[in-house]
Amino acid sequence: MGRFKLWIITIVALFLVGFLVAFAPIRPVPKGFQVQSTFRFSFPEPVAGAQQDLESASGQVTAELRDKLGDELSYAKFLTPTMLEVSTFAVTEEVATQDRETAFETLEAKYPGVKAEPLPQQGDRPLYTLGNVLAIYPPSPQIRLGLDLQGGAHVVLLAKPETTMSFVGPPERPMVSLTTAEEQPAEGAAAAAEAAPQPAQQSVAGTQTEEEIRRSIIAVLERMGTDPATVEVETISPTRINVVTQAEDEAAAKAQAAAILNYLQNAYPGAKIENDKLDSVFLEKGTAEKVRNVVDRRLYAMSDVREPIVQTQGQDRIIVELPGVRDPERVLDLLGTTAQLQFCLIPDRYEPPAGDGMGKTDYS
Repeated sequence: MGRFKLWIITIVALFLVGFLVAFAPIRPVPKGFQVQSTFRFSFPEPVAGAQQDLESASGQVTAELRDKLGDELSYAKFLTPTMLEVSTFAVTEEVATQDRETAFETLEAKYPGVKAEPLPQQGDRPLYTLGNVLAIYPPSPQIRLGLDLQGGAHVVLLAKPETTMSFVGPPERPMVSLTTAEEQPAEGAAAAAEAAPQPAQQSVAGTQTEEEIRRSIIAVLERMGTDPATVEVETISPTRINVVTQAEDEAAAKAQAAAILNYLQNAYPGAKIENDKLDSVFLEKGTAEKVRNVVDRRLYAMSDVREPIVQTQGQDRIIVELPGVRDPERVLDLLGTTAQLQFCLIPDRYEPPAGDGMGKTDYS
């Protein structure tokens, strides 16, 4: 009988441990700012059409809300023509609720039919907190299902080196004619085609069309083993040409620049490279890991992205897997956005805790 009770106790204990691990109803209280001070409002009809009009509408709404919220307002911007996002500096739930009601009343007065919308997947809220250490949450599976079981987004980020070269021809002898082939007379087009130099020629050439000189420069680089798909040739003016390549290092970039310059000088005596120092960005060792950390922080800041998997592949690729994501376009916009540092005016009634290195220090 004693052994039977021991088995019962063991089974119950294993069940409880398995439940606590699989569903994690008791978890540490997350550190960080927990007040939800960002709100969204939907409009029955689009407020603007083009992106420029959308930015103008965001500015107007920001001015209207600032009249009511004052320095409490952080920003207001239209995510879509019918969806507005408003953020305030509220640090308590009471102030956040008041800010949301004020914003809603202000918008409703000018835009009848506006509705307050919940933010997508704001994460689990604790049912009960045990001090500042632990909290009880609604049980939810903690097993990662991955893309195969719940779908989502699979994004591959590729880092590319880039070198920009600018070549200038003699003012009295244009290298490129900005007149297209369709605009040239038939006889003139035939004459230009005959006069267009081949990369192997070592003689002075006549003025070429944009397409002709593009093909000639690409042919020069292709003979060096450069992939034509990685070369861009842009005509700035009849005497100025920009060439963009994906040279892997400084030696390769200088070799490409020398080959192009040699061709241009043979075809157009007096041609030169504008700057001896090339404008290049190369992939250094550890670049992929640095970018991975940036991507990881950005995804962590999104409340509706759970369990993202970010890993490097080689020296120039980053694999991002986002299980359960239903709006991949928003994630791509976030990953492709340039980081910006903003300074915002905080209401006077908000002060950081004393002694944290940011505010007043308590010497008592």
